[in-house]
Amino acid sequence: MKKIAMLFILLLFSINVFAQTNEEKKALGQANNPLANSTAFNIQNYYYSKLAGTENIANTSWLRYVAPLFKGRVIIRASAPFPTKIPVNDTDYKSGLGNMNIFGAYIVSKDGAPATIGLGPLVVAPTVTENMGSNKWQAGGAFVYFNAKSTQVQFGGLVTYQHSVGGSSDDPTVNAGAIQPFYFFQLGGGTYLRGAPIWLLDFENNLYNVPIGLGIGKVVKVGKTMFNMFIEPQYVIYNKGNGLPLFSIYAGLNMQFY
Repeated sequence: MKKIAMLFILLLFSINVFAQTNEEKKALGQANNPLANSTAFNIQNYYYSKLAGTENIANTSWLRYVAPLFKGRVIIRASAPFPTKIPVNDTDYKSGLGNMNIFGAYIVSKDGAPATIGLGPLVVAPTVTENMGSNKWQAGGAFVYFNAKSTQVQFGGLVTYQHSVGGSSDDPTVNAGAIQPFYFFQLGGGTYLRGAPIWLLDFENNLYNVPIGLGIGKVVKVGKTMFNMFIEPQYVIYNKGNGLPLFSIYAGLNMQFY
């Protein structure tokens, strides 16, 4: 895994920095905007090399589809997790499909505003296999903020909350939130520094996990597609609960279609 990470970083730096117009800089800044007015497909992966209270490792991949509706006033985001290496005991692992989630964010900010604000409902479908989550339907909400006033620095955050709303009483109840701050610093030529850790708040089980992240990414436009490659080590600064990650490598390829 370390060799793959190093090759990825070398690839990001192998593309030369080039002069850009102000419009090109703005477009690169929008490559990390979760509320961008463009259809997108993301392939992302979390490799957890260290878990609290165990010597095991874990790995989860995500597929995500984003679509703008009503001339970009509503953004629909659907995400499907695929846990590919989840520890069962000290020697055995399992894999499968996690619970799919979808939220719709209505853009409340004005067109052309430097900061984009969206909020709306969130629904989680019980698609989980191999007992890797609750089989109950969940509902909640999402709030997204993205500030792209500067062409060099962009920042914002995603806040979600979800609670069980139906299903068997034998399945565990979900009462959880998540906060994902994100920050991007443009180095030029599409290369940028980044951080987008997810802070877990499990109110039902009193579990909490707060990582920080600092990685590197590269944005390249080919035809009408914006390719965004990145790798981001994340280190947990506060953890309460066994089995939660203490160190992870977050990597992915995001594609926006114009």
